[in-house]
Amino acid sequence: MAGRDFERIWKAYGRYGNKQASRRALEAIPNPDVDHIASRAAAWAASAKPGQRRMPLEKWLEAEKYDEADRSVKLKAKSAVPDEYPDEEPEVARRRTDADTAAEAAERARTIRKSAIQIDVPRGVPLTVVASAIQKRGEDTWLALVTDQGNVGLMIEGSRQEQQAEGQAHLMRLGHACGLDEVYDSAELHGRPFMVVGDSFAPVDAEEQAA
Repeated sequence: MAGRDFERIWKAYGRYGNKQASRRALEAIPNPDVDHIASRAAAWAASAKPGQRRMPLEKWLEAEKYDEADRSVKLKAKSAVPDEYPDEEPEVARRRTDADTAAEAAERARTIRKSAIQIDVPRGVPLTVVASAIQKRGEDTWLALVTDQGNVGLMIEGSRQEQQAEGQAHLMRLGHACGLDEVYDSAELHGRPFMVVGDSFAPVDAEEQAA
């Protein structure tokens, strides 16, 4: 088995366990489906609660936990962004907007935008989606992506309408960056390249893909 296949699974599981023992456990699996195992490893890692003791990767592989029920997410990027103040009359919302200073409005938009995405990857370089999983964070639901250079998360359902709308906007940009008009299933993103530019997603240009 190619070393990069093991590294892909090792990273997807969060580099948790004894690396050499995990490598031997993977090598003991006849004809392993690397894509499936990496996807399931990412789902297990993303579903763990903070501080929760997890099964080491070598034990996880030996117990064939990767064949348990799939946790992939079915989703669709919403093209319509809800109004910021949907319960107010247009004139009331307009007066509130006019009362905000430009600086306050810009800071509010920046805060909402950043609260709906988490980036733990280098910016401006090609990234490839390795696996994906759904993660519950309090009352919110996040899409957790594992790439070949780190992790990215974006809110797909939120208790606050502004954050949910921004998260769906990020999802639309991610889909377009990966060459998809819409994202119905997170598995459609696997193996597709994209970049993080600023605080959202952008496509990889042809020259960088060929490099």
